[in-house]
Amino acid sequence: MKGQKMFLMVVAIMAFFAVGLFAEVKTKFYGYQWLRYTDVILGADIQQDSGISIPRTYLRWKMEDKDAGWVGEITLDILSEKGGQIVDTKTSTTTPTSIAGKVDFAIWPKYAYVDFLNIPLLKDIDAKLRVGQQKNYFGTVELWEYPLIEKTITDLRKVISSADLGIALLGDLPEGYGQYELAMHNGSGYKNLEANVEKQWTASLMILPLNGLMIRGSYMLNNSAAHGTAEKTKRASDFVVQYNVGILPIPVQVLGEYVVVTDPSNGGSGKSGCSVGYMIYSQIDILEWLQLALRYDNWNPDTYKTNDELNLYIAGINIKINENNLLQLNYQLEQPQFGDYAPTKHKNTWMAQLKWSW
Repeated sequence: MKGQKMFLMVVAIMAFFAVGLFAEVKTKFYGYQWLRYTDVILGADIQQDSGISIPRTYLRWKMEDKDAGWVGEITLDILSEKGGQIVDTKTSTTTPTSIAGKVDFAIWPKYAYVDFLNIPLLKDIDAKLRVGQQKNYFGTVELWEYPLIEKTITDLRKVISSADLGIALLGDLPEGYGQYELAMHNGSGYKNLEANVEKQWTASLMILPLNGLMIRGSYMLNNSAAHGTAEKTKRASDFVVQYNVGILPIPVQVLGEYVVVTDPSNGGSGKSGCSVGYMIYSQIDILEWLQLALRYDNWNPDTYKTNDELNLYIAGINIKINENNLLQLNYQLEQPQFGDYAPTKHKNTWMAQLKWSW
């Protein structure tokens, strides 16, 4: 019943604005690509991986007709990960058989949404409705522009997917003091179709109280059970503070993020089902074309267990070659926080990446 109501709501919204589809549409094609060399060493000298890859290719289309009151975007994400793209399909025999496996290259629709800008009442409060596959509005996950090559902590630790299919209300606070997002998504991530009756709900509020200061709080509720079993409700809270300041007169940015996740499906039998983590990030624009970036993460996968935290240290240099090409040089070390000196537990990763756009 809930699914039928949701479907009818979406159909009603699309029908209400269907007249706008006959207006003149402006289309823009653009995108970017990452070309990366990666070298991974465990401990001091155990070689794990070394190779050149294309981990991301974005093909993007932006369509708009602001007179008709809508803007849309389609982004195809071509991922390359050695044996890392999981696929599940069925054979074409008389009796179909499910076949699961992994491939190196795969194409996913990362974004495919339309913004309705002129909905009565909403436009009066500087708000819009976004329908389709879109970003998740939580913590830093949709704000992270990859000044370092690694994902932000909420994406890296699988707190939430970077994109999902659903409906969102996006609005601005009066006088430019911030913005807010209220969203309902499938909760399975952009690589998966719906498997979630109760959906994922997120709410996020960003406040800009002073010049250069940003404060954001986010909350997520996701019940992935077939019929909304309360014992499987995943919750997450996130708090972010970012401050931009000029020092003699070099621009400096400092950011801190703290996230708490409770997931009963991971609890029981000596497990709390609660994870806690924080990320500290800073960047210094030394020259117009040269930027230094530093980051430290701490992740505690289970607060009941002792000495299971992970530290992540990242240092990077960004060199702006021109408007369309950015060279990134990164080193990162992931290691246990407490006393495990086994070489395989200490992961050193060196990366050189060219980000080019068109």
